[in-house]
Amino acid sequence: LVMADSTSSKVEARRERPMNKGVVVSSMLVSGFMLYHLYKKYANIPTKQWLTECPKIELHAHLHGSIRMSTLANLYEQASNDATLKHIIKPEENPKEKIQSILKEHKSFNEVFALFEVIHRVVCSENALVRIIHEVLSDFERQNVRYLELRSTPRALSNSGHTRADYVDIVLREIRNFMRGDNHKMVVRFIVTIQNAVPIEEAHESLDIIERYLKQNSDDEALIVGVDFAPRPIKGKTFAYYESVLQRARNLGLKVTVHFAEYYNRKEQDLVLNWRPERLGHAINITRDDYQYLLQSPIPIECCPTSNIFTKSIETYCQHPFKHLQKRFKQKYGNEKYYPLIVCTDDFGVFQTDLASEWYKMCRAHHLHHNDVQQLTMNAIEFIFASENVKRQLRTDMLKAWKLCAC
Repeated sequence: LVMADSTSSKVEARRERPMNKGVVVSSMLVSGFMLYHLYKKYANIPTKQWLTECPKIELHAHLHGSIRMSTLANLYEQASNDATLKHIIKPEENPKEKIQSILKEHKSFNEVFALFEVIHRVVCSENALVRIIHEVLSDFERQNVRYLELRSTPRALSNSGHTRADYVDIVLREIRNFMRGDNHKMVVRFIVTIQNAVPIEEAHESLDIIERYLKQNSDDEALIVGVDFAPRPIKGKTFAYYESVLQRARNLGLKVTVHFAEYYNRKEQDLVLNWRPERLGHAINITRDDYQYLLQSPIPIECCPTSNIFTKSIETYCQHPFKHLQKRFKQKYGNEKYYPLIVCTDDFGVFQTDLASEWYKMCRAHHLHHNDVQQLTMNAIEFIFASENVKRQLRTDMLKAWKLCAC
């Protein structure tokens, strides 16, 4: 009992003994430093509202992939109820279930990529094409995009009897009509996409269409400004196989952007870098060799982070190589310098995103501040495909817009 009482007294004495003041102060300083560090890290990250209101540039947007899901569902429903369009609906498809899957908010990897085939089926007439062009342009302008390069693969419109050349004419006509409208601030240019999933003769036909436009158009500034090579990993359909097509595009005075390292292929990536297109799309699966090349001889990059997550190239926005590229570039050229790149949407309708959301997720993941967003956006004017006249006017208009965009 005496021993028990003695032990109990020692425990009570320890409980009542005041903490060392030095320990308390040190703990408070450490906690304060950590809180201050977190504050500095996140306090200057732009809000979603600010990113929505600030002027933006979009350089990687596919027309069909930017379709509203409500429009896709409506076009599919019309086809299912129209005897002349019944062939669009596959025999195994239940229209009601298909419409529900289109309108589903959170789609899986397989559900998302199955949509592209449905889109190409239902956009089979001039009316459908005109509708999605107008809606996509309106949606980008609503996102306060001041300069847009819209891209698409020319497709025949079977239900209205229009050829691939007609498709391009319709797109250009609707772009003109949009920019002539009252109070439109967005400048739009068009890029023709070339895919390796089709015969190379079709790629040359696309260039024939472009060449005819460049010779005959009466636009003050050419609306077609470049071509986009969007290869898939298909045996034999390599970059080298299509290089003559892309060189022909260059000879026509067009700029070239290439989907690059969307899927890792060392040989293909080396071929693309050595050819040096004017811009690279995605550039997500890059290695030390790619970093070294790009840091030494930068090629502007169109970043499409949400798209890269859906293609499973990255699992989170933090894994995007943006941070490493910028860090190494600043180490090499100075803290005030930025690697030339811009955040884009790719297919904002299918991926259920928008440009402000893409910027917000990248700002959160890589701790970008207001000034970073502004500098990256203004720097992107240097590598748009439009003329120097357009660049000069865009710089002036964008600077005015930034002054109205308070942090």
